[in-house]
Amino acid sequence: MSQHDEKVANLYRYGRYHDSSLAVVQKFNILRLDRENKEFVFVEGSSDATFYKNTSISILADKSAYLYAEYDPDPNIEKGKKVVYSAFDCIRKNEDLRYELDKCIFVIDRDYEYYRNNRVYSITEGHSMECYFLEKDNIDVIFSYFNLTERDAKSFWDLFIDFANRCYEFFALKGTWSYMREEIRKNKSNLAKWYEKKHDNAQIFVFTFDGESYSFNEDKLNEEIELLRDVLQSNKNFMAYYQKLYADIKDNPRMIRGHDAYEFLKQYLLQVHCITIHNNLKELIPVIKDMGVELDIKQIESD
Repeated sequence: MSQHDEKVANLYRYGRYHDSSLAVVQKFNILRLDRENKEFVFVEGSSDATFYKNTSISILADKSAYLYAEYDPDPNIEKGKKVVYSAFDCIRKNEDLRYELDKCIFVIDRDYEYYRNNRVYSITEGHSMECYFLEKDNIDVIFSYFNLTERDAKSFWDLFIDFANRCYEFFALKGTWSYMREEIRKNKSNLAKWYEKKHDNAQIFVFTFDGESYSFNEDKLNEEIELLRDVLQSNKNFMAYYQKLYADIKDNPRMIRGHDAYEFLKQYLLQVHCITIHNNLKELIPVIKDMGVELDIKQIESD
């Protein structure tokens, strides 16, 4: 190991390994020494790595090493997108590692955020990685792979669009709340009223399919919508953000929160067609390469 490699290794050796961002940078420092690794792709989690390495996007599939933090239930440990942000920041500021940035790709979910003058992060077209599975053409590919008919695909799509139409306001309100909370944290200010949720999404979106119909807990959904509306009305300075976000989400099913959209697909296939797919995507790996995946890859110039 060269002198500068030893210095970099020592820099991170004494960091707490359970600090997920440092762990990812430590791994990058090791993997970059292997010249077989042509690109280093930083993603939010293991399922993101499984997805992108199996797409038809060659730079993400050919001799690329994937880096992400293993999930940790500890709320004090950085996860997902924050780890990708922190890894970039750490590498950029390090006098030895920053020269490797031209080999790095940082992929994140769009979520309900707006990115201006972004030259660093490769951002999903929809809300998140899972939303690629819920695009119309990709639904056709998935259903064909499982030997289902075009009629089956259309039946599912009609139900999914109905679900999206019922939930646009909820997701716009939740996205606005996330923005409000972040703005308050950054500006060290306060809100006139805070949102205290009664029901998690997992309690609301418990799907039951019965032939050509479906249901979920709309009473709980409406309770949360009323709570969120009240918070927004009490903090009207965020109304413009909500209106813009709602306009962007409405009639755009790829902006439905990815986890909930994917759960809708999972439960439909399971309950209607007895087909099991898991969150780790293992049943869908053979079909990912045939899916349309739009991703504006950002490659960074090293100093």
